[in-house]
Amino acid sequence: MNAILKSSVLLACVALATGCAVMTPPPPEPRKQVITQLPTDLPAGRTNAGVLLVHLPEAAPTYDTTEMAYTVKPYQLDYFARNEWGEKPAVMIHALLVQTLRNAGFKDVQAPPHMGPHKYALRSELVELRQDFTTEKPTLRLKMRFELVDGTSRKVKATRELTEAQPMTEKSPYAGVVAANEATARMLKDAARFVMESAG
Repeated sequence: MNAILKSSVLLACVALATGCAVMTPPPPEPRKQVITQLPTDLPAGRTNAGVLLVHLPEAAPTYDTTEMAYTVKPYQLDYFARNEWGEKPAVMIHALLVQTLRNAGFKDVQAPPHMGPHKYALRSELVELRQDFTTEKPTLRLKMRFELVDGTSRKVKATRELTEAQPMTEKSPYAGVVAANEATARMLKDAARFVMESAG
């Protein structure tokens, strides 16, 4: 009788555990955030007649992901659990960079898989993109390196490192997304100026 009672209790516990597992809702999907803002006040410049090939930016391993990075302590990087980028930041920035250069006066801006001849190639690297909560005012930090290469000689014509520190309106992932859009637009404007000056 004792054994039967123990078996019944065990079966009841298993059924209860299974029922709880079935009723527990799945965790919510992370919110997808995007960077889409283009600069509206591009520097006026002459149209360059040559083909400009814009490579997909490389990215530091910690930012080569759709996870959204932030810091609350120096030397420590974390990622939000319920917010992430809709695509890898380098992919989103690449599309915006191509469009910005076209808007700036380069009529023939190409991107991979273009394999034809080109007058210049623009290479870049996403060094940093994180929400910084280590200071009193939360700040979005963005850093990229740009390199303009001669398409014939393959020699580097010019390099430029650009950094942006955009204050956030509040300490929240979405405020960081808004700041990232603003910082990216300013950086795209500076990148276009760099290319126009260096390709002249």
